[in-house]
Order: sequence, then structure tokens, then C-alpha cells
Amino acid sequence: MKVIIDCFEGKFAICETDEKKMINIEKSRIPRDAKEGDVLKVEE
Repeated sequence: MKVIIDCFEGKFAICETDEKKMINIEKSRIPRDAKEGDVLKVEE
């Protein structure tokens, strides 16, 4: 699944999925240089 980083709140990256759902991913689980608008591949 691919997600787009919408914003950062506290220790979470708030991301939008392909199905337009918002999910929270801990910052520690994404690349340090990730920024708003980046696309991430999430392995389920």
C-alpha cells in the first residue's frame, strides 16, 4: 500500500491512503528525511 504524508503531529506522521483514509504512523518507522507530501510504500 502507498500513503502520502499529510502532516506531522507529535511523534506521528499523519498519512492518507489510496482509499482516502487517514492513518497515523510513528515517526520512528519512516525515513528521517521524510517530509510532507512524500509518498511511502507501507508493507502490511
